[in-house]
Amino acid sequence: MKKILPIALIIICTLGTVHAQKITRELVKSVKVIPEDFGKANTTLVCIIRKHDGGKWIKKHIKKLYKGDYIFLEVKGDDYLEDDDFINLSDKNKYRFFIDCLIDEDLKYGTFIYIEDRKTDNRNPFMSQKSSANKIIECIVLELNEKISKN
Repeated sequence: MKKILPIALIIICTLGTVHAQKITRELVKSVKVIPEDFGKANTTLVCIIRKHDGGKWIKKHIKKLYKGDYIFLEVKGDDYLEDDDFINLSDKNKYRFFIDCLIDEDLKYGTFIYIEDRKTDNRNPFMSQKSSANKIIECIVLELNEKISKN
């Protein structure tokens, strides 16, 4: 009995984690964070890395999981991006999409994770608490891979 209890707890925790990831992936799909045209053309994903925001999570999951082409673009400011930030990435066909994560410490749901289409300027932010942003970014990257493999 003493040996069965720890094994049962490990199984329950593992199932809970897998189930939570499936739920988060379904949320990512329902919010339509990923643009419809993603993965259809030969593009390079631009990953925005900010010093004080969610760039560390983006970098971690893109390096570990993402199957497409990508580059990291370090941005000093904490505001929304301007055209000057993309000065070396002027080819909007190749560098069409970027992923970014902004954190506003003053808001309860102050984490905004989004992928923007630079051609259409469309973005659907996924808002969450800071504590869940890491897992949400992981699920978004997995969904990006799924879109790539379908197209």
